[in-house]
This record gives sequence, structure tokens and C-alpha cells, in this order.
Amino acid sequence: NEVFIVGNKYKITSKKKSEYVSRLPISNLENSQVYSVVDKELIKEQMALTVEESFRNVPGAAPAKTGAGMPSFFSRGFQTSENFRNGMATYLRTGVDLAAVERVETYKGPSSTLFGAQMTSFGGIVNYITKKPYDHFGGEIGYTMGSWDLSRMTLDINTPVKDAEGLLIRLNVARQTENTFQDQGNSATLLIAPSITYQVSDRLKFTLNADFQSAQGITPAGWITSPTLGLTSFKDLNLDYRISLNDNSLVSKQASTNVLLDAEYKISDQWTSQSRYAYSGGSYDDLYIFDFIWQNKSSVDRVLRAFTDEKTVRKNFQQNFTGDFKIGSLRNRLVVGFDYLSSYRSTRYDGL
Repeated sequence: NEVFIVGNKYKITSKKKSEYVSRLPISNLENSQVYSVVDKELIKEQMALTVEESFRNVPGAAPAKTGAGMPSFFSRGFQTSENFRNGMATYLRTGVDLAAVERVETYKGPSSTLFGAQMTSFGGIVNYITKKPYDHFGGEIGYTMGSWDLSRMTLDINTPVKDAEGLLIRLNVARQTENTFQDQGNSATLLIAPSITYQVSDRLKFTLNADFQSAQGITPAGWITSPTLGLTSFKDLNLDYRISLNDNSLVSKQASTNVLLDAEYKISDQWTSQSRYAYSGGSYDDLYIFDFIWQNKSSVDRVLRAFTDEKTVRKNFQQNFTGDFKIGSLRNRLVVGFDYLSSYRSTRYDGL
């Protein structure tokens, strides 16, 4: 006559350890650094779609955007515009789709210096950890719909390779389209994120993961008042915010690519070597940014800024040795390594 189901609701709790914060697998009580972790269960429960939406769970931090619309956040009074991927330097010309993200970690204050002076700020850093393969077959298909014609399809599939012991493969795909609250404006994004793990022996493991993201649509406009306008607030213009001064013909296209190769070798019971190489690239294909300058209540100047064929590439190499050993009766944990980063940018800018 009835079906009675008992389940355990996910509890919002902090993870007990992160191997990225101090580059050591230590618990949160042993770690003197200040950091927050937003894991996949909480992301799923809140139906967060982008990395900025996960920041609502980070105390003392607030989401922001760079001038080009890339994700960033404010922490301790400073803006952090650089994002790290699995502890390695990355470069974005799109947002970060959470379909391929296991958790989002934010580090505040001095702990960010472990990630290089050129990539950090006084406020801290954001490091998002991608999903890795696991040792059995599984998967998930999801569909989300919402306001402004939001339509989103996601696929997550994982499988071991039977003919190759220790070889695991995982693939995440997300496709999303959405309009805006205005009569003009739309966006479409695509994410393809493969990941491969190969356990060669009990001492050696290789990991290769990547993500390819593309975004296209109409960029939001900036609203500016002329000094001659004589008004102190936009509400005095009596604007209908549902009406856009853009149109859907000027489509901006952006792309981001990330590839990470990781080789981990257990030298002994006390020492482990980790060699890592990351390639990241971001590009614009006609990124259009509008500035609307109100001269009076019935006249507005439209300024179009175009970034044409812009491309940036970063290459990052790390070699780390981590140790867990005793000197007398005292347990010691140590990380020693070096980091090399190169960056290249080619851009062209026009203003009309």
C-alpha cells in the first residue's frame, strides 16, 4: 500500500584535506593556511553552472568579472583575476563550466605564494579541480531548463578499458544555450573534457586531462553618462531595461583550451616525485564590446570596441618532490620543487 524511502541528505561540510593548498596531502587541522572548498555535491545541490556561482559559498569573497568578462573574485579587498586548474597556471577566454569540475578551492593570503608571484594577488587565488576517472563503469546524463529559454544538456561517462589493466577513461560534455531578459542578446557554450589515467605499476601513474570550451553570443554593454547630461542617476532617464540597444548580428566568439600531463612516481615509502606539464590557450574571434554614452535624455553615442584574432598561450612546467619522514620521534612533511612558466600573446584592437 505504500513505499517508504530512507536516504541521507548531503550535509554541507568542509573537506578534511586538500593536496593542492600546501602541495601536500594534509588535513585541514594540520594546515595553517586559510582556504575554502566547494565540492561537487554542493555544486550539484545548488545547481551552480559556472565557477562564479560557486563563490557564494566562500566566506569573505565575492564574484567579479575582468574587463574582458573573464571570471574573477574579490577577497580581502583585492581582485584576483587569474584562475588555476589542478594547481597549474591556466588562461581563459571563456568562463569555467562546472560540468567538468570536481571542486572549487579558494586560497586566501600568503598560501597563494606557492603558485608563483606572477599569477597571484594579495587576496589569494582560485583553483578549480577537474573530474578524474574512477575504477568502475558509470555515468550520468542531465538536462536543465530555466528562465530566458535556458537549455542545458550534460553528459558524464566513465569506463575502465578491459584489455588494458589500469587504464581508465572519463568524458564530460556540456552544451548550453540561453537568451537574456532583454529583447536582444543570447549566448551558447560548449564544453568537451576528456580525462585518462594509466596506472603503469604500483609506483608509476600517468594522468592526461583536457578541456575544450567555446562560447559565442552577444556581450553585455557598458552604460556611461556624459558630463554634460546633468543627471546623477540612470533612473532619471526613465529607461526600459528590457529594451536593448544592441542587436543579435554582432556575435562574439571565444575559446579556451587546457591540457595537463601528470607523471607521478613513488620513489620510496617516504618520497614521491611529481612531474607536470600544462598547456593553456585562449582566443577571441571578433570580441565586440559596446559602450553607450548618454549625451541627453533622447540621445546616446554607441562606441564599438573590437578585439580581432587575439590569442594567448601559457606553458607551465612543475617538478615537485614530496616527503613524509621522521627525524627522531618527530614526523616531517616537506615539498621541494621548481616551476617554469612562459606566456605568449598576439592581439589586435580596433575602436569605432
